[in-house]
Amino acid sequence: MDRDDRGPAPNHERAEMEGRAIPAPSQIGEALWRGRLRMGLSLDDVARRAGTDLQTVSAIEDSDFGRMPGVSKTIAAARAYARVVKLPEKWVALTLAAELARIAISSLPIT
Repeated sequence: MDRDDRGPAPNHERAEMEGRAIPAPSQIGEALWRGRLRMGLSLDDVARRAGTDLQTVSAIEDSDFGRMPGVSKTIAAARAYARVVKLPEKWVALTLAAELARIAISSLPIT
């Protein structure tokens, strides 16, 4: 299912007030999704044009870090996605790398 078929984005403020943890929204996933919609492309179109698989493209767009294939492949796929939807590749790569680092650091045990 394409992201544009899904309901509204989660309400992070409300979740925080209710004590529920939900991941922070991904700047890259949102930017790539908007770029794809702007160009009238499906996820399949992007995957084909970017030369990567549908699962990786979907995981990046959804910010589903658990489904991403690994840092190097994910960043390479995100750069290719950015080329397809005409977003700055360097910004996409650096911002995604920062998001992945933030997730990795937040999962470290506190001692």
